[in-house]
Amino acid sequence: MNKKGLIILIVFLSTVCVLMTAGFIYLLTNNFDWSSLDFNYEGELIDSIEYENDATSLNVDTKSIDVYFEETASDKISLEIYSNNKKIDYSFNNENGVITLKAYNKIKGSIFIGFGAHGKVVVKLPKENNIEEFRIDQKVGDIRIGSFENLNGSIYNSVGDLRIDALNNAKIDLSTGDIKIKKINKVEIKHSTGDLDIDSVSELINNSSTGDIKIDNIDYKFEITSKTGDVKITNADLKEDSLIDHKTGDIKIRKVTGVYVEATTNVGDTKINNNDRYLEKTLTIKNKTGDIKIN
Repeated sequence: MNKKGLIILIVFLSTVCVLMTAGFIYLLTNNFDWSSLDFNYEGELIDSIEYENDATSLNVDTKSIDVYFEETASDKISLEIYSNNKKIDYSFNNENGVITLKAYNKIKGSIFIGFGAHGKVVVKLPKENNIEEFRIDQKVGDIRIGSFENLNGSIYNSVGDLRIDALNNAKIDLSTGDIKIKKINKVEIKHSTGDLDIDSVSELINNSSTGDIKIDNIDYKFEITSKTGDVKITNADLKEDSLIDHKTGDIKIRKVTGVYVEATTNVGDTKINNNDRYLEKTLTIKNKTGDIKIN
């Protein structure tokens, strides 16, 4: 290692040590509860409530707590709070057809040190319900949505993974974390850091910064804007003009039908097979650095 490299390494290690020391002092001065470092995040049921199945809207506002949406065999909507430390401020409300659940972790420093959520909230919905839309506002924690093919929702989160088994339409805004969707009709995604994995989607609008994008099947149209990571699509049966606007990474579509493919890359190879110039709709692919392979 040359002298310049050694100096850079020393500066980097010194910076890490300073940040770790500052974090430790922060926790000490803010009376952090060290007993909260229990990785059994879900904990015990501390409270629950049931409502009649007549609500049309559902709002969940949480901080440093995981969120689950599950189907129930009951004919009522239920909300449950779990915690391993009982240090959670929470409230339930049902007014004018709107159910609201708020739950905030009171442990000081729990977000700062990044040990994840402590506890969870569970929303249990009958398969047949009147919910027209739901909204989740999350600060830190994972979100898991079960299979609700007729449900529409908006999901906002700072840090945490998101998994959806099935939804109709959704708007997703996630800063850091992976997204896994099994089945969805239409989805709009704003995503900073993390991988995106979708099994089946009809219409996709995606704006992401860093992470791989993997889609098994898409059957209507898409608009993908991304900066860093590979884009892989297994099957795209497109009915409308579509777009991939990428900066760095390979783009591969195993099979695309219904559109003419117009692709360019500044640095890399482009290979397109079975491309029909007389099709009315166009898939435009723009890449700066990386290979493009279609069909």
